[in-house]
Amino acid sequence: LPFRLLSDPDGRVARLWGVWDDTWNLARRVTFVVDRSGRIRFVETGGLAIQTDRTLDALTKLARAK
Repeated sequence: LPFRLLSDPDGRVARLWGVWDDTWNLARRVTFVVDRSGRIRFVETGGLAIQTDRTLDALTKLARAK
């Protein structure tokens, strides 16, 4: 892939980013698009399945803005 993905097996990052669910003891399904400077450009809070259309649209817009 031409971008990095984050693996967070212990939930440390999920807690830092505010997406940890203490009730179920797991991370909620959330997609963050972070630009090269570290700025969050898009957040997709997911449901039961990954919805890639809005995330792909956000990535396309970010690439065009360069």
